Amino acid sequence: MASVTCTISKVVVEDLKRFRLGNPSANMHAYIARIDAKSFEVVKDDEVESVSFEELADELPEDAPRYVVLSYRHTHADGHVSYPLAFIYYKPETAATRSLMLYASTLQLFAREGGLATPYTLTHAEKLTPEWLEDNLNKFAS
Repeated sequence: MASVTCTISKVVVEDLKRFRLGNPSANMHAYIARIDAKSFEVVKDDEVESVSFEELADELPEDAPRYVVLSYRHTHADGHVSYPLAFIYYKPETAATRSLMLYASTLQLFAREGGLATPYTLTHAEKLTPEWLEDNLNKFAS
C-alpha cells in the first residue's frame, strides 16, 4: 500500500458530496482543489458555475497541479442527455517535481474520498476542449 502524504479537508469531502448530488444548473460546473503546501491538506481552490472550457482553462495555473471535478452536459449518441462527473488530474509539465509527487501520491485518496472515478490526465490547460473531454468520456462508454 502506498503511503499517504496529504489529507483531504473535511470541507472538501462535504463539498464534493454536495457537488455530486447537486442538480445540474449549467452546461458545465467545475470544482477545483489544490494541495496546501504548508499543511499538506487538499483544500478548495475554486468553484465555478456556467463556465466555458476556455474560462476553465484560464483558471488553471501554468505551473501547479490541480484536481478538477466537472459536472458536464453530455449528449449521448441516442440523443439523451446526462450530467456525468469527470475527474481531471491537471499536471502541467512545468510544475515542480515535488508538487507533482504530492499530487500523484494523493490522487487515489482524493478519488476515493470524493467518490470519483479514475481521473483523466491533462498536461496542457489549452487542450481542455469539448473534444478532449468527449474523447475521454467515450473511452469508457458502453
